[in-house]
Amino acid sequence: MPPRGQLMEQAYQTTKLRLLTGGYRAGDSISVEDLVAELGTSRQPVMDALRRLATERFIEIIPQVGVRVVVPNRRDVLDFFRLLAATEAVCAALAAERADKSGAAKLTEVNEQIGQLLSDDIDNELRARRYRDFNRDFHRQLNTLAQSNILTPIADFMWDHSDFFISSAFDVRLLMERLRAAYEEHDAVCRAVAANDPEGARQAMEDHVLAFARNIEHG
Repeated sequence: MPPRGQLMEQAYQTTKLRLLTGGYRAGDSISVEDLVAELGTSRQPVMDALRRLATERFIEIIPQVGVRVVVPNRRDVLDFFRLLAATEAVCAALAAERADKSGAAKLTEVNEQIGQLLSDDIDNELRARRYRDFNRDFHRQLNTLAQSNILTPIADFMWDHSDFFISSAFDVRLLMERLRAAYEEHDAVCRAVAANDPEGARQAMEDHVLAFARNIEHG
């Protein structure tokens, strides 16, 4: 049998993926027994994984009741996206300072995948899923261009929570309403990065994330 730490990591990654992609929705109960049976492990690694996810505020473990997915408070979500806007604005500014032509071209290439979704003949569930994947790729590429060892783990943590909030608490409609605007706002970031314009990139990214926050606030 694999070491306990490896089993815990497997349980952690399996559960986290469902939390970030809508496999679990806000308020859902998570069955420890079902996870134990699915993963073919003992209860302890599963509980260790769930405690880690609880520390990261994706779930809550309620004594004598069970495990459930956190139900995000709207104010907390809005506060989060304001913080994300500030973090990603710094990332975009650093990318504009440090990116070479090939890196900036790669960023644009990723955004063009988002643009293609506007005309793809697919249902909105699949379109939303692909948008989440391409959007995460876009921000990962931006983080790569920023070349900051300090910023990378912070950005990863923030984007995990962004995916969680969007997938667990909101519906496909919110993403679809923002798809064209997101593509165009990303394009503004791409152009600023390609022009090595840190202030333009910073402002474009902050505007982009805050526009999404406004959709949540009024949605």
